[in-house]
Amino acid sequence: MGQPDPHALTVVLTCKGRLHHLRQSLPRLTAHPGLRCIVVDYACPDRAGDWVRMHHPGVVVVQATEAGAFQIARARNLGAQAADTPWIGFLDADTLVGAGFLHEVCSAMRPGRYLVADPCPHELAGLLLCLRDDFVRLGGYDEVFEGWGSEDRDLAARLTRLGRTRAGLPSQGITVITHGDDERTRYHVIGDRFLSLRINGMYFQIKNDLAQLARVIDLPPEVRRALYQRVRNRVLAQPDATAWLDVTLPGGGDFTQPPGWRLARTIRYSFEPTAPATAP
Repeated sequence: MGQPDPHALTVVLTCKGRLHHLRQSLPRLTAHPGLRCIVVDYACPDRAGDWVRMHHPGVVVVQATEAGAFQIARARNLGAQAADTPWIGFLDADTLVGAGFLHEVCSAMRPGRYLVADPCPHELAGLLLCLRDDFVRLGGYDEVFEGWGSEDRDLAARLTRLGRTRAGLPSQGITVITHGDDERTRYHVIGDRFLSLRINGMYFQIKNDLAQLARVIDLPPEVRRALYQRVRNRVLAQPDATAWLDVTLPGGGDFTQPPGWRLARTIRYSFEPTAPATAP
């Protein structure tokens, strides 16, 4: 089997208030001949799209006009709509690829798989590459997610349920620009990264469990929206306390129900604070 053509890949980056990062990360990508890039200017206060058009005219700019909080799932989906290559990849604006990035990617791109960073610290969790047809079939990122965390893990889980194999992309030559949580959550409704992660992580875990039990790739949109609001409301009601949620499982079991009876199945999820460490 021949190696995939570098022209087969489009990389999508999103930007809202991260132009100072994009100035460093985008030139490293455009230095790879044949690699196509898309930048989503998500109502960026720094007018990132204007900078890209001026300094990197070969890069496609998607100008998003959404006001309010930054929704990275929405931003990535908008960028993906402008891609027409067989493969599509997603990187964060603070991710710096090395000179061997495209070679590593092309060596790993194979039908039936998707790629994530390996090793994958949380700073590289947003790096994911997959076949565009698979991405479209899944409906892209789940736009129910708000704020910070877990939307990337969710897409990977759905790709796995689609029957695709998770494969590692060597990340030794990929680095991340050091910055604080204030930049990660500046344009989010919830400014606490870990509070946002509790909401998104709990939502992801529940929907992932339900989808596997129901043997579906994903839950219907209306079910996802209602579930997210239940999780969000429960976590925010008492941010410093345990958040629990009872979730009814789909269907009535794997056996024929006796006449006049039904089997209700419920899982209780409990997101609890751990006990503080005691001094030795």
